[in-house]
Amino acid sequence: MQIKQHDRSHMVELKDGSAWRIWPGDIPKTLQWLPTTEIDVADIEDEICSHALVDRSNGSRPWCRRPLQVRRDLHEEEITPQTRYIVVQHENEWLIKFREEEYGPYRS
Repeated sequence: MQIKQHDRSHMVELKDGSAWRIWPGDIPKTLQWLPTTEIDVADIEDEICSHALVDRSNGSRPWCRRPLQVRRDLHEEEITPQTRYIVVQHENEWLIKFREEEYGPYRS
């Protein structure tokens, strides 16, 4: 699979439409990639990163995960790998997002 977009150093979008947040320590590996670079997605066993993007030309395997997003009708905000939960306010309501689950709304 080839890269569709890689204009932000920590994000890679593949031509299949999947988007990936690159682990900060692995960003230098991805900065060498060209739009023609062939990438495979591999599952990995890790608490934070769920996948590796494998560069077919040299075998490098930057770790990554799909970016989590708070409800689209509230924000397009990405959650960083260090975040345990996020609280979002929308008008007079609050939501808590934790491990892909939403709790609330709670009123102010």
